[in-house]
Amino acid sequence: MTKLSATERSWLIPMVLLLSLSACSTTKLVNRWNDKEYSGPLLKKMLIIGLVQNDIKRRALEEGFVERLEQVGVTGVSSFRLMPDPEDADQEKELKAVVQKANADSILIARLQGIDKEETYIPPRTEWVPSMGLGYGYYGYYSLSYHAVYQPGYTRVDTVVRLETKVFSTDDDILLWAGNTESFNPDSTTRIIRELADVVVGDMKKSGLLGE
Repeated sequence: MTKLSATERSWLIPMVLLLSLSACSTTKLVNRWNDKEYSGPLLKKMLIIGLVQNDIKRRALEEGFVERLEQVGVTGVSSFRLMPDPEDADQEKELKAVVQKANADSILIARLQGIDKEETYIPPRTEWVPSMGLGYGYYGYYSLSYHAVYQPGYTRVDTVVRLETKVFSTDDDILLWAGNTESFNPDSTTRIIRELADVVVGDMKKSGLLGE
C-alpha cells in the first residue's frame, strides 16, 4: 500500500478555511466505472479506508460512508477502529490482515487527487429593466418603460476538491467500481463528506453492487 503524500495527508484541512465562502457546496461524479462482468453476490460488508492523516478528518470521512451504507443495508467498518495509524498497514500482508479481521467482502478507498482554484471571467453586460412610474400616452409609456443597467465584468474564483474512490472485492482483489468526484466551493467538512458518500454509494447501488 502506497504511503500518503504530503497533499493527501492534509486534504481536508484547507476546507476549514473555506467557511467564509458564500457559494453552496456541490459534489458531482465527473467519471465512473464499474465491472459489468461482475456476477457475484451483492456487497454486504465493506471496509472503509480514508487516506487522511488527520485522525479527526479521517474518522469523519470513514464514518460518513458507514452511515450512508447503512441506509442501503450494507455494514460499513471504519478502518481507524482496526488500524489507528494507516502506516502500520502499508505492506500488502499487513493490509490483508486488517481486511481479514474486518471480515469484509469488499474494501473502499477514498483518496485525494487535489484541491485547485479555478478562475472564470464573467464578461460585462447590459440589462434592460422595466422602469417604475407612468408615462402619458403610449409613446410616453414606451419612452419611460425601460432603462439600461450596466453590469461590469468580474472574475469568479471557485475552489474545487477532487477525490478518487475505488471499491475492490476482498475475495479476488478485483476492482468493482471506481469514480472521480469534484466538490465546488465546499463550505464545511461535514457537508462535503455527506455529499461524497451520497454520490458514491448512490451510483454503486445503481450499478447493482449494493441492495437492501
